[in-house]
Amino acid sequence: MLDRIQHHVENRDDGRFYVIEGKEYELESVTTNLRVINSPELNDWRVKHGRELSNQMRDEGGAIGTMVHDAGLRLFNGEGYGSFEWSLMGFPTPADERVRTATVGLELLRREKNLSQGDAELFVWSEKYMIGGTLDKVQIYKQGDGLVADILDWKTSDRIYFKAWLQLAAYATCFTECYGIPVRRIIPVRLERGPRVLPIVDGKPVRKPRYELGDVITVDGVKVARQYKEGPEITAAFDAFMHALELGRYIKSEGGRY
Repeated sequence: MLDRIQHHVENRDDGRFYVIEGKEYELESVTTNLRVINSPELNDWRVKHGRELSNQMRDEGGAIGTMVHDAGLRLFNGEGYGSFEWSLMGFPTPADERVRTATVGLELLRREKNLSQGDAELFVWSEKYMIGGTLDKVQIYKQGDGLVADILDWKTSDRIYFKAWLQLAAYATCFTECYGIPVRRIIPVRLERGPRVLPIVDGKPVRKPRYELGDVITVDGVKVARQYKEGPEITAAFDAFMHALELGRYIKSEGGRY
């Protein structure tokens, strides 16, 4: 397993920042910076549901995502998920099954893709670009005389949005700077949450865990599935991230916010 970098997190109104032990400066969070990119789908969703309800749904969805990540860390630490004290993990409601369904989907992914234990929730950062973030899972492989890595990221949203590729490309750059291991692929993973209360079939509750790798885009009217990006695709996504990073820093330097 990889050595962990000691750091602490500072959450403020203007976003999330990281401080490395022994360093006097702070790092911008990769995901905080990506807020500078407009999200038309999110804007439409807010208009549809209204400010109060959309904020409530956003906070609930964020809590579910946080708990799934916590469960994923325990899962890849070899603690399993069946013995979780779910009531202690802060369910939005005691009867809420969405965290459990997504976590079972994560276990399904672990088994089907033969993912190794360890190297989950791994903090990485770049002194060159002054950014940082936490990887959900790094999978290391031998390639020739060296090593390569795949970076996976859990999403509990209804789809994978394009900003996920920019996020993971930035993580890939940080990871290689920290550990000297090139990244082969970046892979966003959507975990199905399912309903809050499980349906009952033949007197038994039915859970349907599933996961999806990557996203689906339309090219010339044809839907194309992309499970991962690799090579030049990662470079192109990181270039796009850097444009967002520079724009965000300019906005802040002018006294603006996003």
